[in-house]
Formats: sequence, C-alpha cells, structure tokens
Amino acid sequence: RWDNIVDNYINAKTIFGYTYIDQETGADSALPYEYYKNNPKINLRSIGFREVKALRLSSSLNYNLGKGKELTFTPYIRNNEMDLLGSYNLPGDARIEETNVFSIGLMSKYRKNFKDEMQSKLIAGLDIDYSPSSRKEYNITSQTSGSNLYKNYYNYTIDKKIYDYDVDYKNIAPYIHYEFSPSDRLRFTLGGRYDISYFEMKNNLSEGYIANNLNTYYYYQIPDSPASFKKFTPKIGVTFQLSLNSHLFFSYKEGFRTPTESQIFRGGRENTIIKALNLSNAAVKLKAIEANEVELGIRGREYDWDYEFVTYYLRKKNDLLTQTDINTGASLFTNNGETLHRGLEFSIERELMSNFKINLSGVYAKHEYERWASTSDYSGNEIAQAPRFLGNLRFLYQPKENTQFQLEIVKVGSYYLDNSNNYGQYKGHNVINLRLEHRFFNKINGTLKITNLTDKRYADSASANSNGALYSPGLPITIYLGLETSF
Repeated sequence: RWDNIVDNYINAKTIFGYTYIDQETGADSALPYEYYKNNPKINLRSIGFREVKALRLSSSLNYNLGKGKELTFTPYIRNNEMDLLGSYNLPGDARIEETNVFSIGLMSKYRKNFKDEMQSKLIAGLDIDYSPSSRKEYNITSQTSGSNLYKNYYNYTIDKKIYDYDVDYKNIAPYIHYEFSPSDRLRFTLGGRYDISYFEMKNNLSEGYIANNLNTYYYYQIPDSPASFKKFTPKIGVTFQLSLNSHLFFSYKEGFRTPTESQIFRGGRENTIIKALNLSNAAVKLKAIEANEVELGIRGREYDWDYEFVTYYLRKKNDLLTQTDINTGASLFTNNGETLHRGLEFSIERELMSNFKINLSGVYAKHEYERWASTSDYSGNEIAQAPRFLGNLRFLYQPKENTQFQLEIVKVGSYYLDNSNNYGQYKGHNVINLRLEHRFFNKINGTLKITNLTDKRYADSASANSNGALYSPGLPITIYLGLETSF
C-alpha cells in the first residue's frame, strides 16, 4: 500500500496485492465419525486440489473541491486464475475446472456536506465493471477403494472436455445516498442503487450433447447466449437520540444477487440427453435472488459499558433450488426457494482498568426454509449447518503502549446436519485462541497467534446423509508468526 499526499487538495492511496495458493483441498474434507475422533489426519479425497493466482491493483484518488465537496475516483484491475478439482464434487459430478477472470473497473463518488439547518449530506456515485472470463472443464474417472462414508479417492484419469466457453460480463450501477436531520435528535437516511448487469456467452464447443466415456451421463452444450439483469434496490434509515449517550435506529433495505456465470451457462450433467437439454435451457432463464431486510436496534454507553443490540428480519426469495420437472423427470435449477432469517445481534464492551478491556459479542438467530420443495420438501425446516448461536468473548490486556495481548473464546452453537432435520445435530464447540502483538522500532509490528490453544477436537463443518454423518476436522493447536512494516 502506498499513500501519497499530492497537495492540500489531492491525495492518493494505491494498493497492490498478489496471492498464490497451491492447496490439497482434500486435506480438510469430511470424515466419518470414527476417523474424525481417532484418525483426523487421514485424507480420503487426496486427489482434490486448488491452485489460485490472484492479482489486485487499485488507486483511489480523492479531490477536495472545497466548501464541503469531495470527488473520489478509484480505478482498478484484477486477474484471477484458478485450477480446481473440488473434493466436494467427487461423489457426484467429478471434474477439473480451469477458470480465468480479468476485471477492469471504476468506482466514482461525489460527496457534498451542506451547511444548512438539517446538516444534510449527499453522496452520489457510479460503479462500472467489465470482466471477461473463460471456463474449461474436464470430467474425470476416479479410482476408489472402500464404500459409502469410507470411500477413498486415491487417483483419477481425465476423460473428456465437457465445457469450454468465454463470457463477457458488464455492470453499471449509479447510486445516491442522502442524509438530513429535521431535528437535533432525529436523522433520516435515504438511498438507492440501480444495477444493470449483462452476460454474453460464446461457446467454443459445438451445440449438442457430450457423453462421458461410459455413456452414463450427458452434458448439453447450448449455443452462444446472453443473460441480463436489472434491479433497483432502495434503502431507508432512521436514527433517534434517546439520551445523551444512547440512540435508537431502524433501517429497511433491499438487495439482490445475480446467478453466477457457471449457474447460468453450465447446465450440469444428467443421465439422459433430454434431461441434460432441459437442465441447460432452464439455467439460462434463471432470475436474480432478492432479499428484503428490516433492522431495529439500540446503541450507546451506560455505566461505563458500550453496547449495541440489533434485531433483524431477513427474507430471501427467488433462491436457487433443484426441482424435478413433472413432464420429463429432469432435475432443473429454478427460482422457487424462499428462506427466512431472524435474529438478535449484540456487542458489549467495558474498560475494567486503564490497560484491560473485555468485549462480548454474538448473534442468536434462526434460519429456516419457508418454501423449498425440490426432490424433497424442506419447507418449515431449519437450514443445515446454520447454528442458532455464534459468540465471541475477548480479553484485551495492554501492559505497554507497544504491546497487546488478546485471549479469545469462540463459541459455535449446535446445528442440524441435513436439510431434512432427520439425521441429528452437531453439538457445537468452544475454541480458545491467543494473540500477541508487539511494535518494534516504531516501524515493525510482530504478531504471534496461537489458535485452538487447548488442542481440542472440533469440526469446521459437519453434515449427514442416508449413510451417516461426516465431520471436517478443525486444525489442532497451531502457531502463526507475522511481521508487518510501513515506510
């Protein structure tokens, strides 16, 4: 990162980042309970891998125009390359994916603080993004031993190229945000954003079907195809000052998410040609997922405690699910899902001494399917792997100005192992972490982090099916060292 103050009116912040990952993803794949408890280092999906090369470059230019006005331009470029053999795909549509996404864009923003009685503020902006990408996929045949939960994927052979297409993605989104205070204790926030997204797919394979080597599965290749999405998403917020140190706040906002290029143009496999065709035709007609959220909360400071409590109500509709077509029997992606999320988030903090602080934060929420009928009807069930409670308790001790200790206790509550809610629950866990930060020579920050301090056996995730439960073991006690400098 490079910060540059050009003069009294212009400053710039440039950030460059490069990430390289070469990972055997099967190392943290799910295990049956016996292995999870007694042999957590075993790898039943050792052929899984992920190789990522990611580059980021952005430069934010801020212009102070005077009289409360600012103008900001942030151009950026990104490039992501990934080769993936997902261990989670091995029991089903096993494949190697090669993807590349290059992005160039501009985020621009104008800000004006008005000197009026209502302390008004206006922010208006325009985001532009152009992201050409490519996808190639090859289905594979796995060599295995064992069966069911104990199946071991130890080798594979590459069969056929099943997808090869390019996609041009364009997005333009103007937005506006306005704040004003009709009284000293009341402040309103109004805003909206209008997204226009456009996909254009060019298929490098001929239209028609491709069968795997055993002719047991088929992938249908659609012709060059477009897809477009347009959506206005408003927001409104109100803040009311209850007392000198406390505020009540309310907000309503809408959001949406377009399907990904793979969900739109990669239809997937089926066991007959007609099913594969219907799967691909349904995919290009997918709609955007929509969300509506209401929040009501209070924040403030009382008796030396800083606090914030927020209740929220979030409903998602047009969610993607797999539906069986009654005419053809094909499994189709459709926008017939609806989910409901309700909860209470909280955070409390107090400085017990000048160099000792305690912080407790968490969320208690219920996540359930309102309408979710595909091959099975999950309507009314709780969503799998969505714990009702997540909590974090931190003790911060700063014996010197340049030294800080942090002891953290992380709690994950229980959750259902499957969407039918018929195969039991993971009981949850508590994990203790320790972090030490020290600043050397006023320019170098050193970090020592020890996770899972008590070396407890816990699961990063857990799931179940008709064969039984599976657990992905969390890391044992692990030590991290870090150095950071600025100049």
